[in-house]
Amino acid sequence: VIPQQKIGNYHVDFALPNEKLIIEVDGSIYHTNTQKELEREAAINYKVGFDWHFFHIPAESISKDVRRVVKLLKKRDTGDKYSI
Repeated sequence: VIPQQKIGNYHVDFALPNEKLIIEVDGSIYHTNTQKELEREAAINYKVGFDWHFFHIPAESISKDVRRVVKLLKKRDTGDKYSI
């Protein structure tokens, strides 16, 4: 797990190269523009490859039920974009 991995002009919260997974912890302050987020993800995918996937976790979910977050991460199905 690589925290705050720089990819192109961006930083992702966590990169898991062996899993080809990017985990983003989304706080309400920084992730309000959906179009801008889609463009950011596309730029990141262009750099790392389109076989990488994003897993979005609302910051509140970690403090409310971190076990659920871990369980969802473990059972994720590759090929989709995820969010909790």
